[in-house]
Amino acid sequence: MPGELSKYLNISRVEEEFNQLAAFTDPKRPYTRRAFTPLYDRSRKWLAAQMEKSGLTARFDSAGNLIGTLPGSTDKAPAIMVGSHIDTVYEGGRFDGIIGVLAALEASRIIQSSNKKLSRPLEIVDFTSEEPSDFGISTIGSRAMAGILTEKELNYTNEAGKTLKEALHEVGGNPNEIEKSKRNVGALHAYLELHIEQGRVLEANKTSIAIVESIVGIHRYKVTVQGRPDHAGTTPMEMRSDALVSASIIVEAVETISRELSSNDYYFVGTVGLMHVRPNSSNVIPGEAEMVFEFRSDNYNLLRQATEMIDEKIKKLETMRNITISKDTISETKPLKTNQKIKELQKEACQKLNHDFLTLPSGAGHDSVLIGKIAPIGMFFVPSKDGRSHCPEEWTDFYHITKGIEVLTQTILELDNTELLPYD
Repeated sequence: MPGELSKYLNISRVEEEFNQLAAFTDPKRPYTRRAFTPLYDRSRKWLAAQMEKSGLTARFDSAGNLIGTLPGSTDKAPAIMVGSHIDTVYEGGRFDGIIGVLAALEASRIIQSSNKKLSRPLEIVDFTSEEPSDFGISTIGSRAMAGILTEKELNYTNEAGKTLKEALHEVGGNPNEIEKSKRNVGALHAYLELHIEQGRVLEANKTSIAIVESIVGIHRYKVTVQGRPDHAGTTPMEMRSDALVSASIIVEAVETISRELSSNDYYFVGTVGLMHVRPNSSNVIPGEAEMVFEFRSDNYNLLRQATEMIDEKIKKLETMRNITISKDTISETKPLKTNQKIKELQKEACQKLNHDFLTLPSGAGHDSVLIGKIAPIGMFFVPSKDGRSHCPEEWTDFYHITKGIEVLTQTILELDNTELLPYD
């Protein structure tokens, strides 16, 4: 880092915190730390203690977001928020989301140790349940902070019948006062997020930093196909209403539509990632098939076009195959461009630090997309080894993490004295 700041970065301390947080896992399914579980609760209590130990004041807001605050010289000034999440997918990794929180914590310690007094408050945030939860919804904490977590969503249930509202109570939130977690436009000066790339571009280019240009919108839906369960041996083919066969046609349609809409000009992908078949017996024709699929793109018009195309396919399928299909919207987020001025500051930080960088779109969704509704955002990546993510093999070398922390800290310092337009 430029000048005297370099001596305050303690990467051994950061690595030890990664190891400590990784220990909060289901040992049979490493690295699994699902939101709204006892492991998640214990890990956040540990994180809150680390925040307090590092000179921050830790609290949970009404959506269960864990926020550590470092006061600025002008505490009523809009805060700079930095962070991500520490929940994981099943058998996820040690870096996805986690790097954004622990790097932000180290940046706050560097600033304090170097006696650099920020004029604005600095808030380190661990958002509640960024990953898709057992309630069928993701980015729960950032949705609430953006003011778009609905009463309908609060009443979503998991397989045990528990509501999201009940679960938020258990993680320290107060969903009956969910509006208190909302931040109005102007309440935050900016939001920054450091993340692993979850792809192979940085590694292939032997580069440590990518500045994110845009973040995809994600449209996620649940489709339920109702056929009729019958005996697999005694029901002739022409008399069947096989729900799984019809569901398979929809799976293929998602693939075909996504390939058709993908191009060099726009990013577009589609995935069916979850499927349940009932009664799920080898000698019974499937009577019901339920799936969750999603489209992702940096072009909103393509997302709408894809949805119209799949709706038309479903309509024709119902008529042709004597089945009933329902499609429910789980969530729809629009693509988001990162703030131009913040990108300029990130580039300047890389240049001051003599770090090479690339610019990339983000094909993954992040809390940044939601916070971008209320504040200017900036985001950047460090490499993922072999592009692996959402798996136990997920890894990022601490050599790259060091550079990420350096750029993050330098950008925070520059942002503190830079005026921004919310949607520049």
